[in-house]
Amino acid sequence: MNATDYAVLEAIHASWAANDLRATVRCFAEDIDFAVNAPDGSASFVGTGRGRDTLCHRLSDFLDKYEVLAFAPLQITKRDDGLACRVQYHYRHRQTGMEIDGSMRLLWSIAGDKATSLKVIHDAVRMGVFFEMADRCSRGDLYM
Repeated sequence: MNATDYAVLEAIHASWAANDLRATVRCFAEDIDFAVNAPDGSASFVGTGRGRDTLCHRLSDFLDKYEVLAFAPLQITKRDDGLACRVQYHYRHRQTGMEIDGSMRLLWSIAGDKATSLKVIHDAVRMGVFFEMADRCSRGDLYM
């Protein structure tokens, strides 16, 4: 991993931790490929797609509902096809105050000073249940 790759990842992680979407997406290439794993038939805030504008819109939808309390890299390793980063996250549902934390793996490709691809691997079932519960609580379908 060269210094530029590390600087790009550091900027992404720090800006996402600060809930600064503009700074985060400035680190993405115009044609970034992205994918977040989700169980078959499950909804995802981010899903799979291509393009900085598309990813920005989907991340904005996430930040409308959730606050990033922490997003810190635990380990970054070089791979043949890019970088693997394990991060610790902590999110809070803005309306209900419900929180979830854990770790996830981010697989990045970086060219120059821009991220060109992102694949997120996390406990999709666990996060999906949390997102569903928070949404239902916010609608009054469940109570805390």
